[in-house]
Amino acid sequence: MTRGLLVGLAMLALLGCQSKLPIRGPDGVVDIRIEGNARVSDGDLRDAAERELLLWRRHGRAADADDAAYAMQTYLFDEGYPDATVHFEEAADSLVFRVEEGARLRYAGARLEGVTQLDPVMLERFFTFEKDGILGFGDVLYSEEDVQAAESRVEHAYLIEGFRDVEVGPHVRERGVCGVTVVVPIDEGRRYTIADVRIEGSDRCWLGSELPVGRPLAPRSGVVLAARVRRALHEAGYVFAKVASRIEIDSETATGVVTLVVDQGELVRLRCVHFRGQCKTREWFMRRRVPLGFGDVVRHRCVERGVSDLYRSRAFQSVDAKIEPVGPGTADLVFDVEEGLSKELDLEVGWGTWELARAKAIYKDYNLLGTGRILRAAGLAAVRAQAATLGIEDRWLLGRDTRLWVEGGVVHREEPVYSFTTTGLHAGVARRFTR
Repeated sequence: MTRGLLVGLAMLALLGCQSKLPIRGPDGVVDIRIEGNARVSDGDLRDAAERELLLWRRHGRAADADDAAYAMQTYLFDEGYPDATVHFEEAADSLVFRVEEGARLRYAGARLEGVTQLDPVMLERFFTFEKDGILGFGDVLYSEEDVQAAESRVEHAYLIEGFRDVEVGPHVRERGVCGVTVVVPIDEGRRYTIADVRIEGSDRCWLGSELPVGRPLAPRSGVVLAARVRRALHEAGYVFAKVASRIEIDSETATGVVTLVVDQGELVRLRCVHFRGQCKTREWFMRRRVPLGFGDVVRHRCVERGVSDLYRSRAFQSVDAKIEPVGPGTADLVFDVEEGLSKELDLEVGWGTWELARAKAIYKDYNLLGTGRILRAAGLAAVRAQAATLGIEDRWLLGRDTRLWVEGGVVHREEPVYSFTTTGLHAGVARRFTR
């Protein structure tokens, strides 16, 4: 028994010693060192590469060490060291990260060269960055990533205005007394416009009277116009219509022709409305929220209104509408719903100089008996006062934008000279005129 106890103690001591040793990589490397950093601490660099260093300790792969060096270098970039470099070396007993920080640069602003067609003040706002200090104080540190992101936003601004051949950058850094000024050369090129919009597959122009001829030709002009036509078709009852687009560019005239290919399909009428997922809510209440009936043309506006009103009833936390075809020109409208928590109970306790100890309870049911009506009940119990109120609100009886409520209650209160008991009943109507 004594021998077994000694063996057990020896194993515990061995495990304790092993737990204090650094985790070894497969090549026997046991230590991680960072050298060459003068202003950024080892701890900040280790934190920036925490995940990559953990993977290296587990697997000992050179790729993980390279990822850790890249993470440290990215952190230095964000801290205002755009010329920083980090490399790693595997020594006999350590993994060494050699850091060259370079100069820490403050950002002084941007100068855009070659801007003639767009507002330069608007473009320069893309090069406004946050300060490094707390509560908006401190310096703006130079970040290569932020500058490149600003250049991308400038390029996007030109593209949506029709400058398809625009070239932004590469930028140049100019060092001055106040910091680094970014000089961004811009070659705007020509502005392309829409020469014509053609619709194939339909005799009707679904874009209305306002055609975008002469407007800037952006890369997504075709997609945007296709979405407009698709929306118009869905609104007219062609809910399964498909619209594709293509753009033909004429470089000589700097114009483009947008062609929309329409697969209109059949006009769809409603056969039935189905609801799935409700447990407490009455189906007749849900059905009245959908402004569609048997034989009606299925319009997306009516479907969206049904979804909106079901959400407004406060009985559901999610509503999803699907249009499922059941035959030529007919479809079912299916609502998948998930009921939310409809009941609330608030409890309050306190102490007053006259009422002394008091307690109050407020109960609310936003889906009373599954009808979408709201029940409010409140009770107050104090040493020298008692009260109870009960009210019901209906948001749909007088229309979807009108609320009707009825409330009654009783109050008993003892005052220093007298006591009184009052009862009351009142009703009100409120209508919303704007959205």
